[in-house]
Amino acid sequence: HLCVSPDGQWLAAVLGDGEGLRVYAVKQGFRQVLADHNYDDSSYGCAFSPDSRSLVSTCFDGQVRGYSLQGSSFRKEQQVAPQGGTEPVSVAFHPAGTRLALGFADSTVVEVLDAERLTRLYAPDSNSIDNGFLSSVAWSTDGRFLFAGGLGYQDGYDCPVVRWANQGQGQRRSWQAADMTVMDLKSLPDGSLLVGTGDPALLRYDRQLFALRPRIPDMRGKRGDRFHVAYDGKMISFGLKEWDEAPVCFDLNIRQVRKGSCQGRLTAPRTEAPGLKIANWINQYNPTLNGEPLALEDYERSRSLAIAPDGQHFLLGTEWSLRCFDRQGKEIWQQDVLGTAWGVNISGNGRLAVAAFHDGTVRWYRLTDGEPLLALFVTKDASNWVAWTPSGWYDSSPGGDSLIGWQVNNGKDQVADFFPASLFRKRFYRPDVVAAVLKTLDESRAVVRADAASRRSGRKRSTLARRAMPPVV
Repeated sequence: HLCVSPDGQWLAAVLGDGEGLRVYAVKQGFRQVLADHNYDDSSYGCAFSPDSRSLVSTCFDGQVRGYSLQGSSFRKEQQVAPQGGTEPVSVAFHPAGTRLALGFADSTVVEVLDAERLTRLYAPDSNSIDNGFLSSVAWSTDGRFLFAGGLGYQDGYDCPVVRWANQGQGQRRSWQAADMTVMDLKSLPDGSLLVGTGDPALLRYDRQLFALRPRIPDMRGKRGDRFHVAYDGKMISFGLKEWDEAPVCFDLNIRQVRKGSCQGRLTAPRTEAPGLKIANWINQYNPTLNGEPLALEDYERSRSLAIAPDGQHFLLGTEWSLRCFDRQGKEIWQQDVLGTAWGVNISGNGRLAVAAFHDGTVRWYRLTDGEPLLALFVTKDASNWVAWTPSGWYDSSPGGDSLIGWQVNNGKDQVADFFPASLFRKRFYRPDVVAAVLKTLDESRAVVRADAASRRSGRKRSTLARRAMPPVV
């Protein structure tokens, strides 16, 4: 975590794996003025006081540490174990600088401490909050209200922001915020509150709610009920909301997404087969095959499973990877992924692996070696869709080609440019290539076949050169 002092003089960084705290003098070329290595676990929170003369950090070793400005550096003055939980996360100074709020990753308690002594003053009312954790905290700019939200805390189907009046000692109310975890809270000078969520969404509360919400579907829960795939992999059915609610059907043959489940013979992921007893694969760190552990990275959690029709191999979708194993448990291939693989399936012909990811995409892979072939994105309301190959050949609904594009970096000190695919429609809009890639199982061969069928000249280069970019105004 990073925090900057209100006067802009200091940057503090708290680190993982017990690496501790670093403080840098911003206007002296980020010269390091303090390194405290005496931390026994990862640290996720720090905050400077309003006058920039005090710094407080949190750590999963159960300690809160306080530092004060002494001359041209900071010195540790206090180290205490708060009462509210054993894993303090976020910390926020009251605008008056006399107290601070503390949120935990293992408790629904929010604790208010004396800013100088780091001793407990009081805890806001969190009775009846019986799930998740209130790990993110913030004060209103005028100091009248205390806000909290956090990891896994849900009120019904939503993840709310909790607000207490009278500096956390008054009445509690909740604001409905996110479909997924409230990640961070920040007060703005005009009195409004910014809320960042795991949807991902960016919300601002003032007299009313202003929301920048995503068009990304929620792929959680796709372990088989409705994540179905046709025999040749060209038709799939999946939900746009958690637990496969709001099902849609994508049919590559007719280039269409329609609401409701697909009509025809589609199959769910196979999770059982003779001679293959795969256990602990649902949200576990230790999946096994016939009692023997399957090799994953440390802290890599298994999320989804599909066994091939011939029973000779199977797919495991995890937090970080898509993995294919043979029936002896030997890994055949592994692909890093852009988000949790919430659902996996294998086409009935045994040629294609299909996976639904946290970033809202469904992706097809060659089953023999994991080569990526095709990606699909459907907006959360099913109003637009786009499918594209790794090199950028695409097919889409009208307007769907604004959903993908090329990011061009301009150096670390300049904002990147983004060029939507719609600007290059004449070159990259190739429904014929998209249709062919699941047949050929090879992007280059799909282009050759499509060019031959349409009598186009071969297009050997699919990447964009800077000279092909449109002007930026």
